[in-house]
Amino acid sequence: MNPKNTKVVTFDLEHEYKTSRKLINDLIRFSRENKAVFRGVSSVDQLNPVIKRVRSHITNWKKSDLSKFEYDLLNDFKRNASSMLNGFLDTLDIVAYAQHFGLPTRFIDWSRDPFVALYFSISKSKEVNDDYRIYYTHIDQHTLISKSYSGVTHFNLNNGNDFIVDYFDFIRSIESEESNNTLQTAINDREIILEGKVTTTDVYRRNRLVFFDSNASNPRIIAQKGLFSIPTSLKGNEASKEIERNCKYVTLSFSDEERIQTLDFLENMNYSALRLFPDIQNIAASITDKFVFNEVKNRFKD
Repeated sequence: MNPKNTKVVTFDLEHEYKTSRKLINDLIRFSRENKAVFRGVSSVDQLNPVIKRVRSHITNWKKSDLSKFEYDLLNDFKRNASSMLNGFLDTLDIVAYAQHFGLPTRFIDWSRDPFVALYFSISKSKEVNDDYRIYYTHIDQHTLISKSYSGVTHFNLNNGNDFIVDYFDFIRSIESEESNNTLQTAINDREIILEGKVTTTDVYRRNRLVFFDSNASNPRIIAQKGLFSIPTSLKGNEASKEIERNCKYVTLSFSDEERIQTLDFLENMNYSALRLFPDIQNIAASITDKFVFNEVKNRFKD
């Protein structure tokens, strides 16, 4: 007999799909039966955060690793974009804002919607010798937080830390299991300080992924039903390996025609760049892409 409150997984995804019809049906069923999150990629390298794989016209689009400038990048962003950041934002919300509008950070995008992940997997041509993949995992198996935790005191709660100091302390708290400021301790301390007047659903699970569920103040996060995993290390490919250890994936072995037909289906279901990136700059880019896509789609009709 199963222990009380233990969820029994009755259905799982297959390892490979060659048609989107089968995949879509399975994603719907899987999502109904499981509390899961998804990430779509067209290259295994995309399991690493953007800060590890920055591409710029300055370097002729070759990959650069800017992880050693993590705090400098965020400090400059906060200093220059503070007047454009709306509402009350926790430290990690600011990092999420930066990530979604193009600043390379250690955050890795996930979605609670499998069709958002499907769109991101196949919306661009895959790298040579890579696969279209959707990574997925059960969110209840991992650490899930809704704010940064670092050096929590009455002063911090009332006044807030300096942004970079607060972020640095938070990253330090997840980098080392031996730290005196571990995430679990910080979550517990906050509950004690607030005397139970404000409860939290945040939970710490050792040796699993750390997910941040933002306050949805960013329209892109809302549109994409997004949340983020936060790697505990930016050394080498450790961020990628952390995901591979903790998640499963499906491979999408689609022909070019199948991929175009699937994108057409997603467009009809309102899964498109126009919806997932709701801002003026992207509207212009999405309209251009729509006409390019229609031209490519017509090739398969000829």
